[in-house]
Amino acid sequence: MARVHIPRSVGRRGALTYAKLLRRVDPGAPSGAFSYQGRFLRPGAEVEEADLRPAADWPAKPVLLECAGPAGGGWGHRRAAYLYILWVYEGADWREVARAQSVGAEWTWDLAGPARRAMGEGNKASVVVDVKVVARKVAAILRAELAALPAEQRPVMATLVHDELAARMVA
Repeated sequence: MARVHIPRSVGRRGALTYAKLLRRVDPGAPSGAFSYQGRFLRPGAEVEEADLRPAADWPAKPVLLECAGPAGGGWGHRRAAYLYILWVYEGADWREVARAQSVGAEWTWDLAGPARRAMGEGNKASVVVDVKVVARKVAAILRAELAALPAEQRPVMATLVHDELAARMVA
């Protein structure tokens, strides 16, 4: 059996790094990073080629997400952005498909489409929602509705909206 080297893009000792062999990207997962489902591997490790597709329901071409660690210096409240690289295994080599750099969860949205396409899910219909646009629309409606209410009723409406949002967050 052939052995395959898992990519390790950053050689900095002590950096928080990981690799995840992807099974799927679930758009319905509760958190961006948890939508990337698969098996964790150590960057730089060697695995059997057969282990890159553990079961028939895994992608035909293995897809790997690498968290390559900090992409520069950061200190205190100015955290360093982390580098995330998406790889596809083709034959005997890994080919970089996409990369993203972020301090927060932005990478999860940036790499979701390329990851799905790399796993052969690119032809499936998917809805891409810009959450910032949706948030602006909801805020505009709230402003308009609050402006139409007498001042003493605004806290009541705010409480009702809060409870509605809270219930939807846990649903």
